[in-house]
Amino acid sequence: MNLFRTPFFLPKFYPSLLWRVPTENKELYLTFDDGPMNGPTEFVLEELKKVKAKATFFCIGDNVSKHPDVFQKVIAQGHSAGNHTFNHLKGWSTSLEKYLNNIAQCETHIQSQLPVTGYQPLETGNQKPVTKFFRPPYGRITNAQIKALKYQYQI
Repeated sequence: MNLFRTPFFLPKFYPSLLWRVPTENKELYLTFDDGPMNGPTEFVLEELKKVKAKATFFCIGDNVSKHPDVFQKVIAQGHSAGNHTFNHLKGWSTSLEKYLNNIAQCETHIQSQLPVTGYQPLETGNQKPVTKFFRPPYGRITNAQIKALKYQYQI
């Protein structure tokens, strides 16, 4: 398992993206990328259960297709799911059309596995609750991709 920290200067270049959730409480938001997978995702779920913690899992659509049972465990245990593209594409080296189609393909697979209620909303200050999350693989996303996605997703 790798731990990554966002370079301190990136939020200044992309202020419209979600970097922190305003809160008056001491809270820690846990996120996990690239699942669901047999083994690693199940291990994380067991550890989260031990400490009664919730997390957001940014899922690759192809992995949702391959491991729907693991994805169902994520949702059944009350965690949130987010879109991480269908094939873990690098935004900087992928055309806008191909990138958006890949995200839509992932969304279709995620939605097909969710209960009727869909995603749990995230309260972001005074803004309207956002019901869908997207995290770009490798953190690589172009301004054109952000512009195309920002009305459908919290990035």
